[in-house]
Order: sequence, then structure tokens, then C-alpha cells
Amino acid sequence: MSPASLKKSIPAFEIDLINPVTRHVVTGFIFLSALICCWSNSLLPILKFGLSVAVLFSFLAGFRKGAFCHRGLRSIACQPDAYWLLYDTKGCRHDATLLDSSVIIGPFYFLNFVSQTGPIPLLLTTDSMSVEAARKLRVSLKLYRQQLIAARL
Repeated sequence: MSPASLKKSIPAFEIDLINPVTRHVVTGFIFLSALICCWSNSLLPILKFGLSVAVLFSFLAGFRKGAFCHRGLRSIACQPDAYWLLYDTKGCRHDATLLDSSVIIGPFYFLNFVSQTGPIPLLLTTDSMSVEAARKLRVSLKLYRQQLIAARL
């Protein structure tokens, strides 16, 4: 038997991304907490105002980049050859590979992809996808991790 035939076959699956309520609640809580911290100290009012503006601009910059809505992606698909297809809201397809820095920590899926256009970090929560899709993603990342991160564009 050749070494290539000993590799496990990666099952193909697709995940339709759902607008996550958890992420919006956590993001809103962090944003409001940062604003409260700006005003609940003994700094000069002009500094408080400056900090508030900085927090607001950082929130708007993250919102503009799509950090709060799956970076403009509507679905991701894992292929049997360990490549990923990322479909954005405009209908464009991006070929990508998974980086070694991708991890699952509790209900959070930190997926780091790299495509020909550059890195694409993606944070998913359990309410970002269906229960079945979350199970498939978790199993694939545990069982086929070495094959998934070995593939390169």
C-alpha cells in the first residue's frame, strides 16, 4: 500500500453562514463598556472625548471591514482535496486554504484562511451556522487537521 492511500478522505461539506446574535450582543457589550470606561475616570473632559472618538472610529473601522458580518461571506465549503471555497455576498468565489492558526475554543471557531488576495480571518460562533454544519466543521478540524493545513494554493 502506498502512503497516499493511507490518508483519510475528507468529506465535502458546505456551511451557510447565519447572522449571529451572540456576536452582535458581545460586540455591543464591549463597545458600550469601552465608552463607559472612557467617561468613568478622572481624566480631563477633552481626553474623555478624544478616547470616545477613538473607540467610535475603531468600531466603525471594524464594521466597515465586515468584521461583524462574517467579512462579507455568505457560505464556506470544504472540498475533498482540502481546499476551501469562500462565497461572498456578491456571489464571487474565493479559493482558499486553512492556516495552522485555526482553532476551536468552546463555542468559538477561529478560522484563518489564506487566498490569493490575502489572509481572511473568520470568527464563527455556534449560532453562525446550523447544528449539523457546526458538527461537520468540528469533526473535520479534529480528524483531518493535518491534511487541511497541508494544502496550499
